[in-house]
Formats: sequence, C-alpha cells, structure tokens
Amino acid sequence: MTDTNQIDLQSLRIQAGYQAGHSMDTLIRSYAQNTAGALAVAEAQKVVAEEQIAELKKKVAKLEATLAEARGEVSGEPMAGKAGKAGKPAR
Repeated sequence: MTDTNQIDLQSLRIQAGYQAGHSMDTLIRSYAQNTAGALAVAEAQKVVAEEQIAELKKKVAKLEATLAEARGEVSGEPMAGKAGKAGKPAR
C-alpha cells in the first residue's frame, strides 16, 4: 500500500501545480487585457494626431497663400525691393 505521507505529498504537489497554473492564467489574461487596452488608446491617439495634422496642413496652406499674396506672387506685382536695390533691375 501507499504511505499516507506520500499521498499527502502528491496531493500538495497537485494543488501547487493547479495554483501555479491558475496564477499563470491570471497573469496572461491581465497582460492580454492591458495590451488590448493600450492598443485601443494608441489607436485613439493616432486618430487624434491625424486630425491635428489635417488641421495644421490647412493652416499651413492658408499661411502660404497669405505669404504669396504679401509677396505679390498672387497679384502678379513684384515685391518691393525684389527687382534689386534702389530700383536697379535685377541681373
């Protein structure tokens, strides 16, 4: 027959294995949930950043148009001093 101490030791090993497996399962599930949450946050931040980029591109386009108009490029008139110093033609 099997000694009672051996049965108790086997039972403890089985319980320890089960608890270790349960702990690993809990850790893996937590990690997966944290990773999924982090990915969702990153995706949301990406969308916000893309919207900000689009807005900045619009602002840059407006500024470039304003600058071009200030230089006379839009109206076809040369900018003062663009042709050269003191009214001399550019070479």
